Amino acid sequence: MATPRLNAGAINHLLKGRGGLVDRHFSRHAANVERACKALAPAETGRLKASITTKRTVAGPLVIWHIGSPLRYAPYPNCGTGVHVGRGPIVPKRAPKLVFFWRGRKWVVDSVSGQPPQRFMIEGLRRGQPYPVTPLPC
Repeated sequence: MATPRLNAGAINHLLKGRGGLVDRHFSRHAANVERACKALAPAETGRLKASITTKRTVAGPLVIWHIGSPLRYAPYPNCGTGVHVGRGPIVPKRAPKLVFFWRGRKWVVDSVSGQPPQRFMIEGLRRGQPYPVTPLPC
């Protein structure tokens, strides 16, 4: 009677190796998600859109694709700020008024309501791959 032998290295490459069947399948989905996130991202200067990238890592038995932006302000357009996330209006901490420049104009105000969430990352994830998505809170 024949005894089957498994080639553990070949199976491991198939599952976790670069260019393996699973890698190709999920890399394609990750690229689709990245494209969808970039298409949906708000673009005043284009910096946020351009910063969205995909990174693949292997952690033990897991292969993980990270899609996101390294910019410090990236969570704010996605998750919202101020009253839109239940924190109340944005008010000055050390001055009597908020002063900022936006679209070539100087603004002096008592408070601002903040930015509504645009959720472009979770929507990009939904559009870019066929699996169900349950969003985590921001």
